[in-house]
Amino acid sequence: MRSRYVLITGVALLVTSLVGPAVQGAVSNDPPAWNWFGHMSESGHMWGGPGITDQDAPFSAAETITVLADDFSFTPEELTISASEPVNLRLVNKGRLPHDLASEELGLRIAAQPGDETVVGLEISEPGVYRIVCTYPGHAGQGMAGTLVVEQSR
Repeated sequence: MRSRYVLITGVALLVTSLVGPAVQGAVSNDPPAWNWFGHMSESGHMWGGPGITDQDAPFSAAETITVLADDFSFTPEELTISASEPVNLRLVNKGRLPHDLASEELGLRIAAQPGDETVVGLEISEPGVYRIVCTYPGHAGQGMAGTLVVEQSR
């Protein structure tokens, strides 16, 4: 009888540990991007993918690229930057919902609440074409997707 109680308790704890975070994410409206990267700064930026510097603060003398997030689109849908050249990426949320701009390949996530904006310094060393999306449930499927083109430095 005791071993049956221990087994039932163990199974209950296992199910709780697996289901709990998913339910909490659904209730708090946190996007699934939390699982992608493993690190998030208090300012709402995530870093850690290949080719991205560990930079959070905007660069003082760099060009600023602005992306408007609306319900449910990015403007522009395609961004082009040069590899190994610092830029500031500004996400302006014009929508009624929270939005982010994320690239799983780069380990990048920048988030902004409705009516807010976020500016971060960004420097990517690896040329390539990277998919960017809003990771909040259903947003990418409704059109919040695009590309970040990182061209070889001239």
